[in-house]
Amino acid sequence: MEDEYEPPTNEFSGDFLEKLEKENDPDSQYTPISQLNPSSKDWIIKVRVLKKSDIRNFANRSQNGKLFSIDLLDKFGTEIRATIFNDDVDLFYNQFQVGKIYLISKGIVKDSKPGFSHGNSGYQINLNSNSSVTLQEDDENIAKFHFDFLPLVQIDQFPKGSTVDMVGVLQNLSPISVINTRNGETSKRSGFLCDKNSKIDLVFWGESAKNIDISNFEEPIVLAIKSGKIGEYQTKNLSISSTSQLYFNPNLPVARDLIRHFTQNGNDTDLPLAGKIVTKNYNWVTRPRFMIQDIMTIDLGEKKSQSFVIAGTIINITSSNFDKVAYPSCPSENCSKKMKQIGDRWYCEKCDQDYPNCEYKYILKVHIADSSNFIFTTAFNDVAEELLSVKASYLNDLFQSQKTQEYEQVFQKIQNRRFLFFISIYENSYMEKLSRQYRISSFVPLEDNCIVQSQQLIQFIQMYF
Repeated sequence: MEDEYEPPTNEFSGDFLEKLEKENDPDSQYTPISQLNPSSKDWIIKVRVLKKSDIRNFANRSQNGKLFSIDLLDKFGTEIRATIFNDDVDLFYNQFQVGKIYLISKGIVKDSKPGFSHGNSGYQINLNSNSSVTLQEDDENIAKFHFDFLPLVQIDQFPKGSTVDMVGVLQNLSPISVINTRNGETSKRSGFLCDKNSKIDLVFWGESAKNIDISNFEEPIVLAIKSGKIGEYQTKNLSISSTSQLYFNPNLPVARDLIRHFTQNGNDTDLPLAGKIVTKNYNWVTRPRFMIQDIMTIDLGEKKSQSFVIAGTIINITSSNFDKVAYPSCPSENCSKKMKQIGDRWYCEKCDQDYPNCEYKYILKVHIADSSNFIFTTAFNDVAEELLSVKASYLNDLFQSQKTQEYEQVFQKIQNRRFLFFISIYENSYMEKLSRQYRISSFVPLEDNCIVQSQQLIQFIQMYF
């Protein structure tokens, strides 16, 4: 009787392979962050601390307390946030140092709260007095920073409150201002973040606004942003607060590419603004067009006001005196009253409150002409900002710094360009004399190319029908 066949044993399986793997990769004993979930037990992660927040106090219905958080990265490029509360803050705050490597275990893994998710793991860790934290030697396999950059044009795809990583060239950074919000006074600076194809509104809040210093950098300045928060005010914007991380001119291929592009092409302020929240009604473009001579003499009826569409060319903008370009407005959220400067403070009569600074808003005087005549119009803040592609506070900074060439270039870029304007007309009587005021309510650029203009007209007609 023949012996029963037995397959050969694999001496390189089971415990041997596991031992071999650990010898070749000593870090294999540590749990990748990507494998953590609320059911995980006996895990140990080896991570670098990317960021440590300040200690802050909190209050809710159940308790008052304090907390701080740290952002952690493993060698696989996965991030997670760990938070420490109350008495454990004193235990761990000085132990964690940004840039250092740690072994961490015995924390509580929880689902991230919507709108408070940081990192790409989908979870967060709470550390307490039972947790184990051990400092390790530096590990070059764990990056010193990690980004998941998104194109600026994608900002409108994310809801308000989302955190994202973005990179671009910093432009038109305004001076610091102090504004009054529901939570009291806070510092603010604003500007644009630009890539090759578009730009977005960038807002710095609180300590981030106070601490940003670009005086030692030459333009173009690349800014890489980690954990910027999507905000909304007229457009989607990227808000920078204490939870965000900023890297100026980082040693990254994308940063070098942006510096090369903007050095060769200059600072292009005409880039389209991404993240526009479309609240305007452009149905007016289908209305009949009038010549300027017509709207200067047409009967406005009993209401003494009407709106008309004209196609005209901007032939001049009053810019020699900045007081004719913008005015110092109250920085409070619900007030646009012109302020008075008293010493080194600004006073708002409406709010009966003084501030260390004001917020400039446009009252732009625009000279428009067509083949029949010309008119002087006014473009207020939102329309003027869209027309010039820069904020009034930035222009004031250029004017006060006597950067005459840069200041005038902002206006020159739109002079002698044709637009379709929606003009609101108001008729007033003073000393028994009637006068008309013309205001730009909206506008659409008109291309110089006749073929493109014809295509635009077809689109307008299609919108109407």
